[in-house]
Amino acid sequence: MRRELGLPVLVGVSRKSFLERLMRRPAPPEDRLFASVGAEAIAVLMGADAVRTHNVRETRDAVRVGEALRLCLGRDPLECSQELRGLVQGAR
Repeated sequence: MRRELGLPVLVGVSRKSFLERLMRRPAPPEDRLFASVGAEAIAVLMGADAVRTHNVRETRDAVRVGEALRLCLGRDPLECSQELRGLVQGAR
């Protein structure tokens, strides 16, 4: 994402109405939390540099997972699993 633009990328999807359409069901903003957090984590996984959100605690957790998984993109699965295991053990 960043390479194509040559600039840092900020994503802001927090509870936006387009999520309701992607969810394929009516959902008021307060029912779009999981869709918001999922989209934010995927954006980070795909290379977003920053996220603007109303769901700080939930998004922080999802973004940390997205950042960890981003380390694995295009890499040897065994090498990646060892690195992720190190992250998990270091967090204790």
